[in-house]
Formats: sequence, C-alpha cells, structure tokens
Amino acid sequence: MRWLRLFVQRLRGLPAASDQQIGGAAEVSFTTLLSLTTRVRVWHDGANGENRQDFRVHAVVEAPEPLERLRALLRAVETTGSLRMSCAAAVLELLAADGRRLATIDVLDSARVRWSGWESDRQADVELLRWLATHGVSGPLDAWLRWRSRASRPG
Repeated sequence: MRWLRLFVQRLRGLPAASDQQIGGAAEVSFTTLLSLTTRVRVWHDGANGENRQDFRVHAVVEAPEPLERLRALLRAVETTGSLRMSCAAAVLELLAADGRRLATIDVLDSARVRWSGWESDRQADVELLRWLATHGVSGPLDAWLRWRSRASRPG
C-alpha cells in the first residue's frame, strides 16, 4: 500500500519522499512530529476531494496559536481500529522550521484522519473540521454537518 500512497501524493503535487524520514531516523513518534512542526500547508481541491489532481495549497498556517490548537486536536484523535475507503477532504502537510516535510496527514470526509505511521485511521473531533473551516477549507465540516443532519432525522 505504500506505493499507492506515494502515487497519490504525486498526483496531488506533494513531494513523494517518505513521511517518516526526519534527520535520518527511520521512525518517529507522532507526538514528536507535532512538536517539530512550525508550519502547516493545508492542501485542498475546493471540491471535497473529488479531483485529486486539482489539490493545491489552500492555506499556510504559521501563527503560534492556530498551530498549537491543531497540535492539541491531532494529539486527541482516537484509534478506530480500521481503515475505510474514504476520500481525502484535505491534506495537512507538516513542515519543520527549515522547510522539510515531516509528514502528511489526510483528513478524510468521515472526520477521520490517516497518517502512514498508524496501523488504522483515527477518529477526529469535529473541532478539527472547524479548525480547517477557519483556515478556508469548509467542505469537510459542511459534509459532516449534512451527514449529522441526515443521521438525526427520524425514520
């Protein structure tokens, strides 16, 4: 499956280097990646992940407060124990101070997040989708709100 992830990254225009090569280390903890992150590029296609070739940088977040909020939201994700077929609604590209890409995290249309270092998807709090919306990517939150509205209807 690693080859598929690299292929999709190339389609998106993301660098195809391994997510887990930081300073020569083969693997790093997710918490360490978050602590090394000084900037985040938010990739999105403007159409809820339907056209992967059209993914582009939608926002660059460097301010300390939004970055710390994102770190807290990503630390709080819960293991789901499964991988589901879901479209990436947005991609978070975590960058180090020197500009190196530390990792990419897919925010899926089902309010789940996926990172190559995890065995399964993780469930995110809706606050992560709200964070994306405050940075100009409202599609994932809109989709989640529509889903919740349908799920809460009687019958």
